[in-house]
Amino acid sequence: MQFKYSKMNSQGNDFILVESENFNLIKTSISNIIKAIPFKFDQFLLLKRDSHKITCEIYNSDSSIALQCGNGLRAIMLYCNKKYQLESVDVRIGENSFSTSYKSSHEIVVNMGKPSSLIIDDKKNIQKISTEKLSELNLSFDASTKISYYLVNTSNNHCVIIDKCNVTLKEQVISHFDQNYKNMFNLEFIENYKDYMNKIDSILNISVYERGAGWTDSCGSGATAASFVIMNILPDKDLVKVQQKGGSLSISLDSKSDLLLSGPSTFEYDGELIVK
Repeated sequence: MQFKYSKMNSQGNDFILVESENFNLIKTSISNIIKAIPFKFDQFLLLKRDSHKITCEIYNSDSSIALQCGNGLRAIMLYCNKKYQLESVDVRIGENSFSTSYKSSHEIVVNMGKPSSLIIDDKKNIQKISTEKLSELNLSFDASTKISYYLVNTSNNHCVIIDKCNVTLKEQVISHFDQNYKNMFNLEFIENYKDYMNKIDSILNISVYERGAGWTDSCGSGATAASFVIMNILPDKDLVKVQQKGGSLSISLDSKSDLLLSGPSTFEYDGELIVK
């Protein structure tokens, strides 16, 4: 199998983007294709285009499926602008559709929709609940250590941890979720929650452990989930700027209460893959 790809990057997230009419054929061979890629990447984006509409499948570097990727959606919009001179596209991922628009390579906007709060029942099933019921949950590893977190769905499931965690505690949290809820959540660690809430810091700093990919330089849906938590705790907040290792993103609330993710993306090069 031989096909062309575009290498894209959104703030440290590396994407392999493939547009193909052989959409279903590539899907059936995706595991072998990903194993054949000779360099590190975060997500493989498989696209099929119909005018201003895109159907997309997102695969992590371990071949698992992702249901959303804010940084990947910006890469798709940049690709469509570069190749087809489009300034807006609708991207369908699974049962969800996301509208994207191109202002410049530094300002690509994705409508992330309305996130939902989550609960986990006794059988470890995940259920969406109304945003009004966003509730703080707690996790303890010993008598002196307790962390607080919120569960959020932005099409992907996220766990937003608001207590500052050192390296050891982060490893404990990751191990806990891996053992009990394997591949069910991305983990967002807010590094400066108290200073942000006390208005000492004006930018929210987060680090993200992404299911199927590990520690990542940037995560658009994770930044959206963390901002959603902040906006629910501070109802008058309609704009949150988020800093991650890869750079900064802006998340704003529009008139319909949808969250808009804004940030850059970069085209790196076109290449060709041969998979035996």
